[in-house]
Amino acid sequence: MINETERRRAVKMMAQQPWAILPSALQRMIACAEHGDAALRAEYEERQAALQRSIAAKPGSVAVLPMFGPISMRSGDGFFDMMFGGTALDRFMANFRSALAAPEVKAVVIDVDSPGGSVDGVTEAADEIFAARGPKPIVAVADTWAMSAALHLASQADELVVTPSGQIGSIGVFMMHVDQSRALEAEGIAVTFIQAGANKTEGNSFEPLSDDTRAYFQTEVDGYYAMFVNAMARGRGVSAATVRSAEWGQGRSLLAKDAVAVKMADRVATLAETLQRLGVGRAAAAAASLELERERLAISRARVRTAEAELVMGA
Repeated sequence: MINETERRRAVKMMAQQPWAILPSALQRMIACAEHGDAALRAEYEERQAALQRSIAAKPGSVAVLPMFGPISMRSGDGFFDMMFGGTALDRFMANFRSALAAPEVKAVVIDVDSPGGSVDGVTEAADEIFAARGPKPIVAVADTWAMSAALHLASQADELVVTPSGQIGSIGVFMMHVDQSRALEAEGIAVTFIQAGANKTEGNSFEPLSDDTRAYFQTEVDGYYAMFVNAMARGRGVSAATVRSAEWGQGRSLLAKDAVAVKMADRVATLAETLQRLGVGRAAAAAASLELERERLAISRARVRTAEAELVMGA
């Protein structure tokens, strides 16, 4: 189980770094971290076993790689693995490289169902996916969500497909600052920092955000946003101005047909239809979808926990 120190560290980290994720998803994650019980070890192991089954599923000669849940940079972070069961980029990219190197694999399908995640490592992974274009088709399928950081990555594939009920978008980056100063003052609590380095404690939650610190954080967010926009423009073959435009949402998501209409995606189709188009038989495509659905079920259990925690926080 997760100890209290690790829980507090995770909450602090989530509130003080740039994110490319749906704001509602991050709010649920924070609520879960603050109020929800850590997932049982058995559920964590079930998620990992389901993930390994889905990675191993290579119907015909097409490798199907899941990108489910919140995206983080590294595996082995017990808190995120156990609480949210998302996608660790180091593990995902290792499987991606293996699929590219396997001579029996003729195409790679990335099955995406993610609200996005941390910005850490996303630009590097996106660059690697884009550079891998050519020898084998790389197809990303939004089934059903490819939001923010997940779209950053999915857009680097040779082709981006959205399932009929799917959505993609949420192109943007944000940070949060929680000002607890008034609440602490009401409780008669004063916090004093003893520091070396003028900006060492800037952005802390015990005092209001200064104009100078806000400007510094805005510069950081703008920098990550520029990386996101430029990668999207490269991957989709459009201008950066198009990616920043209102028709691409400016942080909002688009339904499947609307995304295709503005060239944010290439076509509307299901995962099974995509696999069949790549030469996978109907039965094998159904088997692969079943393996991936097992992982989706495990992820959905974690989502229920975050929703329950959110209700507790609002109570």
